[in-house]
Amino acid sequence: MSLLFLLGAVAYGVMTVGNMAAVVTLVLSISLVFLVKASQDKEGVKYTYMAGFTLTLAAAAWPYAITLLLAYLCFLIKPLEVFSVRRVMAMLLGVLSPLWLYLPVWLYGHVSAMDWQQVQEYYMQLLTQVAVFDYDDITVVQPVLYGVMLLFFLGLIVRRSAYRYKGKLFVRMQRAVYISMVWIMTLTIVVLPTFSDWLLPLMIAFIGPVAAQVAMGDDR
Repeated sequence: MSLLFLLGAVAYGVMTVGNMAAVVTLVLSISLVFLVKASQDKEGVKYTYMAGFTLTLAAAAWPYAITLLLAYLCFLIKPLEVFSVRRVMAMLLGVLSPLWLYLPVWLYGHVSAMDWQQVQEYYMQLLTQVAVFDYDDITVVQPVLYGVMLLFFLGLIVRRSAYRYKGKLFVRMQRAVYISMVWIMTLTIVVLPTFSDWLLPLMIAFIGPVAAQVAMGDDR
């Protein structure tokens, strides 16, 4: 079931923004899997490293994705409860690794072209795109899909609340992470609706594991 939601999210991203939205959705979904796995492995440093690494890969396609780093660090504290200096350093190293690999290529291209001003204008343009509560460009499909997904999600967590003390510890941790991510996407869409084409696929993808757990039940 998780795969069906992920495929639907990827397809929606391709239809709205294009291939980059699909890539961001897929890579961030993989990144979250690595993060959750950190609670299963006593030496979960490798998983936290890969979570940070894939997060930066997603940010290469959509720079705003890097803001999820704060959420990742919070998840290490709660609900995963694996927070340690070693894991934090591994995650930060993972975030920086793609930058170190790409930095020589980037410097060569921009120094030789002497287009530093163009780079500065690019990042300034990214900042100007952050429009709070700007619903001018929202289409009819977006709020309808958002409303359907939100109602479906609320139904899932209400259905799940009666079983919150059952199930394996890892299952509860995993559910808490995905539910938190869905709420982050839900609230961000309301505050920053101009990014809804990027955030709706993520919302759909993260609802998938919650729906799968409800379908499978707690006894596993």
